Amino acid sequence: MNKPHTFFQIIPASPGWFIVVPVESLESRRVVDIDLDPVIAWRVESDTYEGGRTYSHAIPVGVELVNEQHFLQRPDGVIVIPEDRSFETKEGFIGYLNERGGSNAKRD
Repeated sequence: MNKPHTFFQIIPASPGWFIVVPVESLESRRVVDIDLDPVIAWRVESDTYEGGRTYSHAIPVGVELVNEQHFLQRPDGVIVIPEDRSFETKEGFIGYLNERGGSNAKRD
């Protein structure tokens, strides 16, 4: 596959989207809570390859920096690990992270 032509655009976010920031205990390195940083925009990256095939994905833009492995809360309150799984409750999300080794746990 040849090198794609990459196009970026910034679009405003609808209200209710948040970047979920796990809060770890300094003593145990276990996740004990979450902070929510509003998504203020989405950076949409589109790669177009020879033949016209295009692949796009959106990266949340918040006040704080977003690392490569980010978590989101949708307007309906569901917490999402993009391209992995979702959680109906904050407690379920925190429990999952702690089972996997904390907020820096690798995805399946």
